[in-house]
This record gives sequence, C-alpha cells and structure tokens, in this order.
Amino acid sequence: MPGPGAAYQRLARWMTAGAILALIPAASLAAERVELRVGSASAITFTDFLRDGELLFLPFPEAITALGLSGFADPATGSLFIRASGKLMVLSPQGLVAMENRTFPQAFPPRRQQGSLYLPGNFFTGPLAEVLGQPVTVQWIPDQNPAGPLQMSARQAPVRLVVIDPGHGGDDEGAHGPGGLEEKDLTLKLALRLRSELAKDRTLRVVLTREADTQVELGKRAELANHLQADLFISLHANAARSIGAAGFETFFLSLSATDDESHKLAALENVALGVKAAPDPRASDLELILGDMAQAEHLADSEAFATLVQERLSRVMQTENRGVKQAPFRVLMQAAMPAVLVEVGFLSNMDEARSITRPETQQKIVQALAESVFSFRDRQARQLGVPVNKVKPKSE
Repeated sequence: MPGPGAAYQRLARWMTAGAILALIPAASLAAERVELRVGSASAITFTDFLRDGELLFLPFPEAITALGLSGFADPATGSLFIRASGKLMVLSPQGLVAMENRTFPQAFPPRRQQGSLYLPGNFFTGPLAEVLGQPVTVQWIPDQNPAGPLQMSARQAPVRLVVIDPGHGGDDEGAHGPGGLEEKDLTLKLALRLRSELAKDRTLRVVLTREADTQVELGKRAELANHLQADLFISLHANAARSIGAAGFETFFLSLSATDDESHKLAALENVALGVKAAPDPRASDLELILGDMAQAEHLADSEAFATLVQERLSRVMQTENRGVKQAPFRVLMQAAMPAVLVEVGFLSNMDEARSITRPETQQKIVQALAESVFSFRDRQARQLGVPVNKVKPKSE
C-alpha cells in the first residue's frame, strides 16, 4: 500500500496548481501581541505573528496546536493539513480550503517569513470557526503595557506541562507477571512516583491520564494532552514475551512502520487490548493514514531526541539489557500534538526482571532517570530557543 506521502499528494495535487507561498516583510513589533480566542475561553496570546495593515497572521502549526488541534505541512505540495473536530481540512498554498468534498468560497492564503509559515486570521474566524461550531476572534493588541500577564509565544516556551500516561487500567490489565503482578498496577505506581519527582521542580505542571484503576481509551489519552496544550507526553508500560528469557528496557517514538518485526508485534499487543489495529492494512483509507500520522509529524525529531535521552538515562540505572530507541505504530502516541514517547521499563514475563521492577528502590531509580530525561530535554529546548529556564531539580532520595 502506498505510504502517507502519496496520500498527501493525491489530496493536495488538484489544489496546488504550482502556486507559491507569498513572501512578505516582517510587520510585527516585539511589544505588540495578538490574542486568539474560541468562544468564551481564555485568550491565547502570541507575540510571534505577522501584521499587514488590517490583516493578521498567526504561526503554523503553533496556533493550531495551541487550540488542542493538530496540523501538518506537506513539503511536496505546500498544502497544510489541519484536523479539527474529527474533520480533515486541507489548505492549499493559494488559500483554498477543502473539507469533506466541500470548498470554502473565500481564499485564505498562508504566508511565509524566514522559513516559518503563518495562517491568516480570517482562516480562524471563518472556516475553522465553522468547523469548531464556536465563534473565533483574532485581535491585535498594540498596548505597550497590557493588563494582566502576557503569555509566552509557542515558539518561546520551554517545557512547562508534562502529561504522564500510565498504560492500561480497569478491565485492560496489560501484561502479567509472577504473584498476580499486572502491568496496569505497575505503570500507575511508576506514574505517581514520577509525578512526585517532577513536582519537586515548581516550574513544572504534571498531569496523569488516570490516577486510579480506571480504563481510558487510547485516543482519549493524547486528546487530554492536546486539550491541556502539554509540552511532553510520556506513556509508561511493561513488556511481556513468550520467551521467559526476554529482558530489557526500550523507548519508542511514533512511526507508521515499525523498526523491526518484534516492535511491530509489541505495538500490536499494546493496541489490540482495546481493539485497535497495530498498523494500517489494505482496508485503511488514505485519510486514516494522514490523521494517524500528521499530529506527530512536526514533533518526530523532538520525540526521537527525548526518547534517546530517556534510554540513555535508564541505561545508567537499569541492570538489564538496553534494547535501544525504536519506532512503532503505537495508537496511544498518534494524534499527540507534542513530543511523545512510550517507555517499556522491562519484561514482566521474566521472573528476575519482574521481581526487580516491583522493588521500591528500583522504581525510584526508574522515575529519577525519567525525571532527569525531562529536565535535560527542557534544557535542550531552552537552549535552542534562547530562553532562560528557572528550575529546581529534584534531589535524590
């Protein structure tokens, strides 16, 4: 079956017609800001924007992800793909908006500035507002001393909110180990410990997708992270295998194609618990491929960087096999509009490893390694953005 790139081209080829994104001079001043508001919700503030007379342009995909939506730019065609309220909107370079065999009569051409894309304000107040079913306003604020705290631009913000996802829960028990050990219980214990560890840094906010033995749909986990506009998503799991000698820890980030057969089977095992296919099959539509992949497309490099940090930190404390950083089509990572990883901390089917993982001292080492990974990733992001980070790192217990 053709890959998602072919699907993008088929959806966008008829729209592009060789159009070129407009180039415009910078028009925004540092003291200015633009406020984006949906319905009666609090305004989202941007200091990174373009202004051309009365026309305002907000950064893509930052303005989209700030609304808890997902967006992807196809470099082959120049078209933009935006998923909102379960619908796929396609915006061509010349500004034609198509959705479910319908086009909007007005053009909404994006603009490019120094390699970055910006969406026109009337795209938010027009087509997007119609899809969301709520009024959307985009307002320029020229005041040099605005009332109330000014939020940071999405491009200026380091990691401030982390969502931790304890795998499985409720009727979905996950892998099993000796003595009635269940993956759902282990992942919750690790998640609660990790939240406590990260909370020692008062600049971080930490949210769990579940705080008790409850079942949460896979899609709802990333949806929560998107709604909260999280900066990082960590899904915690434990492995199992038919071979009782299988051992080790590994960290995954998303790909529609698995690194190897073993990774594909693992994704199938994790996904099938709630009746989800591990990877697209011939019955899957091009649209399903795009929707499953587009949210993470903008974050794959950061997801890989964070996964590498996690694996390296765990290798310092885990006395077992380092299985490396891999990719696989885990449903829980799809649609996450931020860097996202899935961590397999060990094999419950391995008697010795299961006993080790259940020890409080081992669990503490694991969560400290994960916390250090988060702090290191935040420092990396801050250096890239040139933003100072005031941090209080956790102390070892």
